[in-house]
Amino acid sequence: MAKNIKEVFDEGCPDLKVDREFIKKLHQYAQAFANKNDDHIAFFGGTLMGVHPVRFRTEDRNRWFDDILQADDLAIEEELHKLPAIVPSRQVSSDVMNLSCLWLTHRIYTSPHLSQKEKEDAMVDAILVLQYKFITSILAHWFRYPADEAVATATYAALSKKFGLKVHGSWRALLLARTHDILAKGTIHYRTYTNFNDDLAVVYMVNDIQGRIKDILKNIRDVFETVSKDPKGLIRSTSATVTLDGVTKVRDKQRNFIIYRRYLHEVITDKETFIRDELVDIVASAMNAMPRRHLVEALTYMAQNSGKLPSGTKVSQTHRLADPRIDKLIDETLTHAFAELTTNRTTNTSDIGGLVARMRSLYMASRGSDPTLLEMRSLAEGIAADGISSRNGSVIAAVRTGILLYIVLRTFTRNHYAK
Repeated sequence: MAKNIKEVFDEGCPDLKVDREFIKKLHQYAQAFANKNDDHIAFFGGTLMGVHPVRFRTEDRNRWFDDILQADDLAIEEELHKLPAIVPSRQVSSDVMNLSCLWLTHRIYTSPHLSQKEKEDAMVDAILVLQYKFITSILAHWFRYPADEAVATATYAALSKKFGLKVHGSWRALLLARTHDILAKGTIHYRTYTNFNDDLAVVYMVNDIQGRIKDILKNIRDVFETVSKDPKGLIRSTSATVTLDGVTKVRDKQRNFIIYRRYLHEVITDKETFIRDELVDIVASAMNAMPRRHLVEALTYMAQNSGKLPSGTKVSQTHRLADPRIDKLIDETLTHAFAELTTNRTTNTSDIGGLVARMRSLYMASRGSDPTLLEMRSLAEGIAADGISSRNGSVIAAVRTGILLYIVLRTFTRNHYAK
């Protein structure tokens, strides 16, 4: 009977030879996982949290034991769980694969078949695999469905240099830096993986690596949750690339109303010109209850059904009969917006966050009595109901507000998109 973790793995992997051929397979395994599909590539090479589903699946685990260690994980697990230092109910520290990554790090360190540089590179791969497993498992638990990309983007923009992700510039770079810290001489785990004769220290090392990754993610998730509740924070990163026409230009003269009104009536007839992804992201970010795809559906409906078609015009499948509510909604929304910007000195069109927050509160006010605003809501709700695939009343109401916000943003970005 094995006396410790090291002996369990030594007996469970009797034929494992840690040589150059082996570490090449190990490197390929680590690389293959990070590049398994488009989501994995986007996540590990990027900075967003929760947007790209990344998973460590059963087939990844099976490949580890079948192709890398060439061992029976169930037999090894049975022996591990007999050891006094291993508590089977503690999923992280009793997991056979987690422990195998640390044992393999020790085997690489003590291998007589490798140069010092080869050992260092291979140990990095072994610890990276362990961290890949940890980070994907935590994210799979926290994000059952993909997060809002605009929220995730704004979250990263809100991070300071106190966050490792901000310092290193990608998840893989962050995990690589953590790996080098773990393996560095003089650190708390150096003797653990080099000697590998203290089971309690091995258990602590597993828990510590997992706990530090979880803390990194938790700190970023706290920012994520704060940003998701703050309309200004949500659009901060996007607004850095979009310029609204300045307040003086909007308030200058009444003739500007005519210019902007004519402009929007012109661009709305061309879907590609009218619908701008970055503006959709801003509106979707400010409207948490509104699925982004439904706003795009409504805007597409507006582009396809705006304007008056000459009598006798053949209508294609992508352009149905003109909906008179659309042109009327544009006129009413711009009339209301210009009146608001002219009379309310606290609303600044140079501040995207301030403009969106102010107009959103007006459009969503439950006791509004302004006849123009009431007409706008009615028109936008009718367009939303006809233009989107959802019949949910709450979604339609959210899209109604989204349409009004988008009209304002698309109008006051006239000069930006004319560049």
